Amino acid sequence: MIATFESGQLRIDSTLALIHIGDAERLFRVADRVCVRLKIKDMQRAPRVASQLAGMLGPGLSVVTGRARNRTWFAAGTNEKRMMFIISRGVIVAVAAFNLVSTLVMTSPKNNPTSDPGARWGPAPRS
Repeated sequence: MIATFESGQLRIDSTLALIHIGDAERLFRVADRVCVRLKIKDMQRAPRVASQLAGMLGPGLSVVTGRARNRTWFAAGTNEKRMMFIISRGVIVAVAAFNLVSTLVMTSPKNNPTSDPGARWGPAPRS
């Protein structure tokens, strides 16, 4: 062993080993398998690039995208975005409702006796 690597994700740290390709071929007793990783600048193009690459490689080889390999991580990110959207909308509605109620309470006739219609109909107050 030369060094250790920690990504911070338990699923990756518990299953990933970076070894020399020759050692891997001897360990798994396969001499003709090779894994190639491609890094593209635009992550959104990955499915399209993977399908094009699979068409060029033929039926004997497989292509796996990072999203398919880390499905649970991307699902957690999607759920987090959805929950933050719901929570932020809830906070916005709560603040708007509070502003509306506080405005109605502050401008109600109870706080201003001259705007009360019943006060104008009765006898004038004694001084």
